[in-house]
Amino acid sequence: MNNAWLSDYVIYSEREGQGYARRACRPLESHIKKLLGLPVSEQSIHAEIQYLTLASGGAICKCPACKLRAPGSSGIFWAVNVEDATEDVA
Repeated sequence: MNNAWLSDYVIYSEREGQGYARRACRPLESHIKKLLGLPVSEQSIHAEIQYLTLASGGAICKCPACKLRAPGSSGIFWAVNVEDATEDVA
């Protein structure tokens, strides 16, 4: 996988009752940082605009990293719960 599309931002995700810690892709990192009021680079904002589509309860990402994580899919749905994220930041 091209590490240029992965950020150093680690997120927690769950699937079928199992929890995972994984590196966020750059567009998702940008989206989460904006929601938390943190500074975001211009490059990350452009990646977010190009690859991330907001959906109810989260966002769908079609960046190269997400395409490699789910081959053949139209993108990965990331459920974003800002309330939980703010507890970890404080």
